[in-house]
Amino acid sequence: MQISLRIFSLPKRGNTPGEYEDAFWPAAPLDVDAKRFRFAVADGATETSFAGSWARLLARAYCRDQLSEKKIRKQLPRLRQEWQSSIESASLPWYAEQKLSQGAFATVLGLTLNDGSWDSTAIGDSCLFQVRNGGIITAFPLTRSVEFSNRPALISSNSKNWCGELAQVTRTRGAWEPMDVFYLMTDAIACWFLRSIENGERGIWDGLNDGGDFAQWIESLRDSGQMRNDDVTVLRIETVSPRSRITDGHSLITNEIED
Repeated sequence: MQISLRIFSLPKRGNTPGEYEDAFWPAAPLDVDAKRFRFAVADGATETSFAGSWARLLARAYCRDQLSEKKIRKQLPRLRQEWQSSIESASLPWYAEQKLSQGAFATVLGLTLNDGSWDSTAIGDSCLFQVRNGGIITAFPLTRSVEFSNRPALISSNSKNWCGELAQVTRTRGAWEPMDVFYLMTDAIACWFLRSIENGERGIWDGLNDGGDFAQWIESLRDSGQMRNDDVTVLRIETVSPRSRITDGHSLITNEIED
């Protein structure tokens, strides 16, 4: 099967790219043919320390197949140690050290595409939308804009929190057809997206499909009060065919990552 991946991201207004606390994987656009693809977005909770680092670990871990139902309990302790090791050299004041001891928190959403089928795993309010012929046929894990809140389910780098959080892992699966488009979105743009559909608004795809200036489009939504000021991440994945082969010179690769 052939897919095309486009990546859109923007930090909060007033923040630098280095302060961006969302994450995504793969790390670059793709236009490839393979038997299986994995994609993920994650959203680090701003009020926690080093949340962006934790989000990046989770997004990458999903694409390494480390967050599957069979592996997640075994892999999370290793991910927590990797996160801890990555921040040990940071010099922090005492109050930041105390906050750091509570751990970092993030949502994560992953999508796996196989020939003709897909499955998804989510913790929190980053959302997956499957679009066919201009209409949404799947919304996961949230389906209405009113479901978004200031207290989404989060997964923590602190092992003391994991027992309760693992109970909040949700999974779903489905089938896809050639020319279906999947969007993986972090919460701010996902909430706007659902609300716009509920309001019957047209042209909501324009900022993602017309090749325009994504940053300018997002800023216009912020200016008008349609979208709250938060980090924004979108993966746009367009499918071609379960059996198509690339004939335009692209190499045959997969984005699966081995340990």
